[in-house]
Amino acid sequence: MAYDYYRSSLPGWGTSQFQFTSPPAPAFRPLPSWGGLDYYNAHALNPDPTLYNTVTSRIGQVGALGLGRREARYWHRRVYSGLSPLTQLLPTDIGAAAAYEAYRTWKHNEFLYEPLGADPVRLREGLQRVSGNTVDAQGTLTDCGLPPKQLRL
Repeated sequence: MAYDYYRSSLPGWGTSQFQFTSPPAPAFRPLPSWGGLDYYNAHALNPDPTLYNTVTSRIGQVGALGLGRREARYWHRRVYSGLSPLTQLLPTDIGAAAAYEAYRTWKHNEFLYEPLGADPVRLREGLQRVSGNTVDAQGTLTDCGLPPKQLRL
């Protein structure tokens, strides 16, 4: 999990001097035949088909309700650098930070999207599933009493 990696492996965590490096590479290698459920099962800490189905059914409904990339990047910096305690943040802010970390993971690890070719639908689906798993994993760290599915992308 990236949060633990940054906290324990990089100097300056918890201070304004913290500098991000490339995110840690996921431990799985996708196959060209993979769909969203395969990405989810490979990346999830505790795969839950019910959670997967709930999230995927809502992806198209979110629309413009989520935060933009600039806000997500802001919350990513606050959360993953240790500047803001997880227990004092809103679930939407934690979700935005986790989604931005998933974007960084996707961007820095070409092997995640290379097997999908140039198909924009498959690329979007893969990134969405990696994002959902990152949000799910971040929710388990917060211990804020909310189920992971309430941490919105």
